[in-house]
Amino acid sequence: ASKSQSQPDYRSSRTTSSNVLSPATCPTLFSRMCPSWRNGFQDRADGKSQGIFEAVNDLKHSTSKPSNGKEQKFADNVFGRIAGHRYFEGATMAVILVNAVCIGIDADYSATNDRPAKLYEGPAFFIVTEVFFAVFFTTELVVRFLAFKRKCLCFCDFWFLFDFLLVAMMDVETFILPLIASEGGPLGILSTLRLLRLLRVSRMAKLMRTFPELMLIVKGLAAAVRAVSWTLALLMMILFVWSIIFTSIYHQGTKTDEEVADGIGSLFGNMSKSAFSLIIMGTLLDDVTYCCNMIRESGQIFMLAVFIVFIVISSFMMLNMLLGILVEVVASTAEGWY
Repeated sequence: ASKSQSQPDYRSSRTTSSNVLSPATCPTLFSRMCPSWRNGFQDRADGKSQGIFEAVNDLKHSTSKPSNGKEQKFADNVFGRIAGHRYFEGATMAVILVNAVCIGIDADYSATNDRPAKLYEGPAFFIVTEVFFAVFFTTELVVRFLAFKRKCLCFCDFWFLFDFLLVAMMDVETFILPLIASEGGPLGILSTLRLLRLLRVSRMAKLMRTFPELMLIVKGLAAAVRAVSWTLALLMMILFVWSIIFTSIYHQGTKTDEEVADGIGSLFGNMSKSAFSLIIMGTLLDDVTYCCNMIRESGQIFMLAVFIVFIVISSFMMLNMLLGILVEVVASTAEGWY
């Protein structure tokens, strides 16, 4: 008996699934490590859950202006000073904008003229611009690579990998594809591969780093996805109900589309027609006068009142609510940003 009293019972102190280190068992520790756990754990402890619009208030505290972290990733050498200089970034952004304009000019010229598939057989303007942009962006990428304090950090930089992919495609198109074409390569494949140049326009996303206001709007739109999705779901439910009502009244029966082309059956002859007509003419208010005249000429005036009710709900109320949600989310994001 004395032996059992002198030795502690370790069985009661064994770790069970409920005692595992987690935010639920150690909220104080996790709240210190990550402050965002504190509010979430307290809400779950109080039996509360964040609603769609309550989560918008968290953006005021969770959104902050991003930092580029150049001082940490760039070395203290000539390449690091060049890559981190504001003039270097400004020149890069200017060339990106000019490149986007040239892509638009190229697309317009190709649409109205019979441009050759081979780059070096086309107009001299496009040859010079393509070679200039390829050399510039390749040089810019090399400078940024040499500027890294540790070269392995380039694999952790999203924008560097993004630019590397675009520059590789640009160099292949500018310098390698013409050689393949000159040796009798398949021009059909080359023409298809040249369509990848449209991906260069995506480089304009880098402008968000230079203009934080663009990033603010993007973050606000991303934060509003949930609330906007539920608002659109409610709008689709309302549209479905009104489509059933109008299809039940104005169904085209066994008539073909040609037979009801000039009547109201062309607008509400079946569910697909009713949904399309309601969302275009009732929600977006495109040619709403024509739809009202067709309903009035059908002789069923009460359906005109039903259509007006749908306009009030879907266009005036739902769309304005959707706009209000976007404005509130962007405003909340801006408060946390600044």
